[in-house]
Amino acid sequence: MEDGAQISDKKFVRQTQEYRAVLNADAYIKGLHMGISFRSFIASSSRSQDDRVVSDTMSLPSCLVRTSDLPLSALSHEFHAMVPSNERYQLRIGDQTGLTKTGVHFCRLPPSTTSTTLHWHSHEDEWFYILEAGENAVLLLREGGESDAEEASAETKEIRIRKGDFLGFPGGRRNAHALRSGDAELVYLMGGSREPLDVSHYPEIGKRKVTDLTGRGMTWSVEDRDVKPVKK
Repeated sequence: MEDGAQISDKKFVRQTQEYRAVLNADAYIKGLHMGISFRSFIASSSRSQDDRVVSDTMSLPSCLVRTSDLPLSALSHEFHAMVPSNERYQLRIGDQTGLTKTGVHFCRLPPSTTSTTLHWHSHEDEWFYILEAGENAVLLLREGGESDAEEASAETKEIRIRKGDFLGFPGGRRNAHALRSGDAELVYLMGGSREPLDVSHYPEIGKRKVTDLTGRGMTWSVEDRDVKPVKK
């Protein structure tokens, strides 16, 4: 076996550590009895791992979506139902991998574009993770407090966002939000829970959208915010 002092290469040391974590002791001892040097065994192991990775890229499993390889044409161009000038490109990667209890979307927002109309959800949690952002990308946030009066008087803030930021919006909190890209494209993941019933509130335009997932598919309707239920 080679003297440890000869093993000075940092990459080899790292490979050695990875090798020891994966290889069981019996296999290592058998290699020594066969006269295989430690360095040769590592090199052989690395080559076989590289070969395996290359073959994996030829046919991806259904649980894996490689977003870095997706052209823009693979994403659907979504226009917001309330304000069509708000738009984004997105792919429902959660649906593609078979998720049923949570939704996850891969989104690309062109420069000088707002992702959606300012809104908050009555029941569904919603989150965002920023993958790429320009210097002046912002979160539009309108914190509505605890009452209709506080929500009506709230001002919309612009908060700088950048790569690596995580944003979370629990259902039921009146934190109306949207993203604006600025001068460069904004790329992000968006996800949330899928509740049987949810109401999306749009405080700036005085509307709300009721989404119903209790049937076979999704149905939704839009109504004015000040419409009150009729008690019988």
